[in-house]
Amino acid sequence: MAYEHIATATASSSPLFLEVTSIPSTYQDLEVIIQSKTTGSNGASSGKITFNSVTSSDYHLTKIRKNGTTMYATVSSSQASFDVNYSHGPGNNSQMCGYVRLYIPDYASSAEHPANWWATSWDTTTAGEISYTAGKFSPSSAQAISSIKWTTVYTIEDDCTMSVYGITYA
Repeated sequence: MAYEHIATATASSSPLFLEVTSIPSTYQDLEVIIQSKTTGSNGASSGKITFNSVTSSDYHLTKIRKNGTTMYATVSSSQASFDVNYSHGPGNNSQMCGYVRLYIPDYASSAEHPANWWATSWDTTTAGEISYTAGKFSPSSAQAISSIKWTTVYTIEDDCTMSVYGITYA
């Protein structure tokens, strides 16, 4: 197995999104790693992920998560993005940090694209949250994934990153 870095988008000047474009179709799978942190005035590091600038109802997901002692489950169909709501916390003007690891098998095919990700987060006042999500990107016109965009819900700090890696199997 070969694991190669394709590109990293790095936050500067309080961006509203991080994006990696021109993803080559030379790998079998993709892995995306997002690391984010908000300032003390925000309370979450949530975001929305889209592929190929598609923002129609082509995203479907099932999520389980735990925040404190409470468990949640969500099923969402026909969404305009993958809603990556992690880093939920009490707010309390506390900094929030979060980490998402997104795996996209067979991203270069023109068929539907399954995806799964796990996320974990923490803040300065509680232990934070964990979640696991499985989703499917079903574009109305079949297409390989060539760009990934993470649009932030809250202002993230400079130097937060979204890195994309290509995976090939020998």
